Amino acid sequence: MKNSNVVRQMAAWALVVAWVGNVNGEATPPPTPPIMGSLLIEIPPRDPRETGYRPKAPSMQSVTYTYDDGNLYFEFAIPEGQCQLILSDLSTGETVVAGFDSDVTEPVYVGYHSTASLTVTTANGHTYTGEW
Repeated sequence: MKNSNVVRQMAAWALVVAWVGNVNGEATPPPTPPIMGSLLIEIPPRDPRETGYRPKAPSMQSVTYTYDDGNLYFEFAIPEGQCQLILSDLSTGETVVAGFDSDVTEPVYVGYHSTASLTVTTANGHTYTGEW
């Protein structure tokens, strides 16, 4: 009789310990390799009827990003000041808006997303887009 009580008490404590261990834990997704890509500049439409309309030389600007562990890192070849990021999760529809400085390569925390589209608008008035 005493052995069955001891077994019941041990089982009860095991359940309590397992429950307490999960109370403060957060679900974290499994580690994934970083996602890297380039953003493309959106060129506003022009009226082709304008006289002297010719395509301009390609810009020397290059904007690359790395998405790693919920953070986005941007690298501008030519810094453009303060930027606004709009990230839209393509699977859930969630939208994240954040600001960052293109002069500094610091992480912008956006959370975990498997697929997303990015829009970055700079203080210089340029808009860059991309997705993964």
